[in-house]
Amino acid sequence: APALRLSLAAALLAAERGAEAVRHYLQIWTEHPEHSAAEEAAAALRRLEVSIPIERRLQRAERLLARGKAAAASRESGDSTGAHFSYAMAKRTG
Repeated sequence: APALRLSLAAALLAAERGAEAVRHYLQIWTEHPEHSAAEEAAAALRRLEVSIPIERRLQRAERLLARGKAAAASRESGDSTGAHFSYAMAKRTG
């Protein structure tokens, strides 16, 4: 229930429980990459200026790869972490 978790994260943020909200936003973004709630979670993380750890990016990329979304998975590296992402993915996949 990514949509429900998104509502929970928003409520936590409104209650000034930002760290808990961030955990939920990250979980949505990582575990449900194709759900519309993932885009909303990503927007919230950007507004909160949260830097997404490479491990989370790799987890998301793996989920996208498993769903046949190779191009989307490769975009998860971002411009600043591309080399690290490629190296880490190579280590994980082969």
